Amino acid sequence: MRDWKTLFRDYASDIRAWWPEKSQRQADKMTNRMSAIRRKLNYTQHDLIDAVVGVAQFRSDTTPLTVFMPNCGSSGSHWIEPMLQELGGYQACGEIYLSHRIRESISLLSPAQRTSFLDAVHIAHGRRDPRQLVHTRFVNTAHNWETPQLFHAPARTVFIARNPIDIVVSRSFRKSSYRRFIAPEMGDREYVRRNTNLVNRFYTQALQTGLDGFVRYEDVRADGVRALDFLMRVLNDPRQVSDLAGVLRDFAKDGALVARTNIYSGPTVDIPDWVRSQVASELNDSPRSFGYEY
Repeated sequence: MRDWKTLFRDYASDIRAWWPEKSQRQADKMTNRMSAIRRKLNYTQHDLIDAVVGVAQFRSDTTPLTVFMPNCGSSGSHWIEPMLQELGGYQACGEIYLSHRIRESISLLSPAQRTSFLDAVHIAHGRRDPRQLVHTRFVNTAHNWETPQLFHAPARTVFIARNPIDIVVSRSFRKSSYRRFIAPEMGDREYVRRNTNLVNRFYTQALQTGLDGFVRYEDVRADGVRALDFLMRVLNDPRQVSDLAGVLRDFAKDGALVARTNIYSGPTVDIPDWVRSQVASELNDSPRSFGYEY
C-alpha cells in the first residue's frame, strides 16, 4: 500500500487523471495554484512537490490548527476567509475538494497519514512558498461536510450560515456562469427547486455534524466586530477590537481590500415575484435551528 507521500506525489503530478471529466474544474484549480507558485519560485514541478511534502511532514509534528468553514455557497465565506488571512496567521485556501477516486485511496491510509495528505493538498492551494506555511493555520471553505471528518489533527469546524431563501436566490440568479455549466437546459422554477433541495440537505447535515460553532452572514453585516470576535474565540485566537474593526473596514464593499473577496458587484438582477414564496414553502425546518424564520 502506498504511503501518503507516494500518493500525494502521484496525485500532484497528474491531478486531472484523478478527476472525472465533468469535474476537471476542480483539478485545474490545484494545477493553476501550483503553477503560479512554481513560476514565482522558479521551481520545477518536482521541486515544488518535494517542498510541499517536506512542509507537510514538518507540520505533522507541529500540528497547527486547521479551520474548516463549510457553507452552502453564497454565504459570505469568501468575504470572511480573507479577513482571517489579513488578521495574520491564516492562509485562505478557498474551496478545496477531493475526487471520489482520491477519497477511496486516502481511506486506506491511517488517520495520521490521511491528515498529512490533506495538509499537503492545503499547502498546494496556499498561493505562497510552502516554506512560509510551516506554522500557518489553513482555512478551507468547501461546500461539504465530508472533508473535516477525514482530518485527524487539531481543527475547528465553523459553519457559515445565511438566510436560506437568500442563498437560493443568489445561487439561482446571480451565478449565471455556474448555472450554464451544471444545468444549461433547466428552467427557472426547476433550478430554484434544485437549489432549495440542496439547501435543505446542507442544513440538515449541519444539524447532524459536530460543529465547534456557527457564524451567520447577517450578523457579520449587522455587527461585524461582535461576530468576528466570536469566531476568533472559537478558534482560540482572540484579537483586539481595533484589529477586527480594521479588517471589516478594509473588506467593506468600498474598502481598500475588497478586491480580494468575491462580493457580488455585477448588475442588479430582477428576481421573479414567485421565487421567495416558492422557496419558503419548500424549505424544511432545519435552518430554523440557526435562527431563521420564513
